[in-house]
Amino acid sequence: MIALAVLRLTEICSQLHDVANFTLHLLEDAPSVRDKPDYVQTTLELCEIYFAELFRQTMRGSSAEACEVLNSYLQAPVFENLESVNAKSLVSLVELLRKDFTFTRSAFGIAMSSQELTSSSFASELQSSLQDVHSRLTAVLQEKLDVVLQASGPEALAQVPALLTYWHALLDLGQWIGLSSEWSIQTCCNGS
Repeated sequence: MIALAVLRLTEICSQLHDVANFTLHLLEDAPSVRDKPDYVQTTLELCEIYFAELFRQTMRGSSAEACEVLNSYLQAPVFENLESVNAKSLVSLVELLRKDFTFTRSAFGIAMSSQELTSSSFASELQSSLQDVHSRLTAVLQEKLDVVLQASGPEALAQVPALLTYWHALLDLGQWIGLSSEWSIQTCCNGS
């Protein structure tokens, strides 16, 4: 019985590692895909499938692999190329999290039963990674927005719609993790 449980745990960890590695591969900004909208769209759809599987498996096991994938957003200059798979996948990731997963509210003083916590929330390490991604990407995007809004010319203004899409995704992520919308709006407008 114990041997079977260890075998199953090893299988789950191996699958989780494979899912995380392939997700990281999908997030790489391959030059051969950049200018091919169909490839980008297909890659984004694959990202969403793999994100979903990664987070589902994380809820049954270790969160290290999911944290590694989230941290990849902090390693690459996500908003340097606004049309990259990496940047666009952020929107898909946030939509998926909001639609299919629950960030535990217990840390914010809202009581949850142990049944709710085990069935609908992420481990504290993953919660910390999500909060870190939110705060750091919000700061990076705010800086990019400030530069673009102060610049003049059609090239700078052409970036605004994409930047606002990413800002909206970060506002949604902040709301999902339990930050107030006032804080997020103040961050954008006041730089604090």
